[in-house]
Amino acid sequence: MKIKKKKLILFTIIGMGLVVALFTLLLIYQDAFFRFCFTEKVYAHRVNSIEKYTESTEKFYGVECDVYFDSEHQVFTVTHDLEDATGLILIDLLKSSDRSKNLHFWLDYTNLNEDNCQESLGRLNEIVKELGLNKSQFIVESKSPELLKAFSKDTNKKDGGYFTSYYLEPYNYKTISKEELQGQAKVIRQLYKEKIIHYISSDSYNYDFIREHLPDIPFLSWSFEPHPIQSIRTYINRFHFLRLRLRMLMDDKVGVLLFGYTAKEGNL
Repeated sequence: MKIKKKKLILFTIIGMGLVVALFTLLLIYQDAFFRFCFTEKVYAHRVNSIEKYTESTEKFYGVECDVYFDSEHQVFTVTHDLEDATGLILIDLLKSSDRSKNLHFWLDYTNLNEDNCQESLGRLNEIVKELGLNKSQFIVESKSPELLKAFSKDTNKKDGGYFTSYYLEPYNYKTISKEELQGQAKVIRQLYKEKIIHYISSDSYNYDFIREHLPDIPFLSWSFEPHPIQSIRTYINRFHFLRLRLRMLMDDKVGVLLFGYTAKEGNL
């Protein structure tokens, strides 16, 4: 009996060790796990170089790019910050891979305004047509939701045709007064009802709060891989990220979740 008991204890310890080891591997390689299990929901974040774009098209269903419209030259400059611009323009980025026709794009349109709205829409339409792409492959995101009406596939069927997203500043919504929150929620619901926007987009740490107050509005977000496991604290931190990401990706109202991706080159 003693030998059987010892064997049982040994097998239990080994079994628990294997479970912990497998779970640790999941925590470490959670990005790859989620890309495999939720392929169409996971896009690469900040793909602003040809090098990173080329790599990302082989690993992701979609990419997010930061663009500024240059009215003088009638081009979309691809950069997160203008002072760091390399001269890359959107059409050249999209031309750089044969996979573009099968990819999906989230365009963070940083400087959309009344002066450049119509001309930038016209230029984006030209790019889509020239490259043989489909407008349904694009989400155009802006902080100016009223101007997205020109781009929306539902409010401008002639010249628009794109999915649109209202970018919400990633501040802590818990600090907003009840009256201000209700006012903002009312505006967002109306924009969605009129089909000017198809999504709202904000940081994943606002997920629970936004889902509570705007449960019917489709949501785009981002969640970047936490620090490597170096201690119990970072182990627990990665577990919380894993749990949040899983909840979001299983949520039918979450359309896209951006993941950070480090390419061999071109991480601008």
